[in-house]
Amino acid sequence: MFSRIVKFGILLSAAALVSCGESTSPEGKQTNELRFLRLDPTAPPLVTQRDSFYAKVGEDRELRMYFRPRPLETDSTEFLRFRVDAGALSRRPDGSSFAVNDSILITITMIDLSRLILDFQPSGLRFNPQRPAQLKIRYENADHDFDEDGDEDDGDLRLEGTFNIWRRENATQPWFPLGSIRHLEIDEVEADILGFTNHALAY
Repeated sequence: MFSRIVKFGILLSAAALVSCGESTSPEGKQTNELRFLRLDPTAPPLVTQRDSFYAKVGEDRELRMYFRPRPLETDSTEFLRFRVDAGALSRRPDGSSFAVNDSILITITMIDLSRLILDFQPSGLRFNPQRPAQLKIRYENADHDFDEDGDEDDGDLRLEGTFNIWRRENATQPWFPLGSIRHLEIDEVEADILGFTNHALAY
């Protein structure tokens, strides 16, 4: 794998930021038209493939998912961080508004480990467009041979500059890209989330 110094030098010339928010492009992509990040064969397992927390009106809350420590190591590595700030909750799945001190149980499930596709529930939950929820996905433990040519080189770095978090309503619907901020020097992509569905990191 390239050293962080070499990688960072190359990435200075790459576009690392695109507009945030839900995509308004009418053209989606089918699952077979995307390349999804996949785990490196040596990656440790996730601590759990499903986790939940209560988001609450008026409070900042978040959920983090981790990989288990590698052999002979004690520290876990973060895979996902999902944050719901105090003013983010907007409408319940039935369309009703949240009242003061209301809360709702949010569950995130890894439904496809080979392509790192995540399901967010409850379906239909909506967030404030002015204060959306925030999803960060780290791909430190992904296979960095992104172009699948057998090595890690400049071609992989160029692909890395195209990563986006994508969303689809359900397994039969196309995927649409979210405006994503790419923190390539730390192997992380983040996006604002306005509503619940499936999400994945792809290019």
